[in-house]
Amino acid sequence: MLEFATSVPPLVEPFRRLTIPVLGVCGDGDPFPDRPEVLAGMQNFREAPPVAGAGRFIQWEKPAEFNALLRAFFAECAAGVRSVAESDHPRR
Repeated sequence: MLEFATSVPPLVEPFRRLTIPVLGVCGDGDPFPDRPEVLAGMQNFREAPPVAGAGRFIQWEKPAEFNALLRAFFAECAAGVRSVAESDHPRR
């Protein structure tokens, strides 16, 4: 696992150019948790609370909790898109 973590290219700078909503999800036992302070420069970045009892692969370890986080995130995104679409002056 450490080999993988150290071989990942530096992605912070390319991620900072993203303008789409991004959700960070980690388990409370993740050996390589997200570092929100590093990712704070990303537009529209949100960090979910750590998932209790999960490690690195939350989607396999805690699928119900992972899916609930995604559903809530997608609902927030959809509500934001609707409010922009209904606005007289949508953001561009």
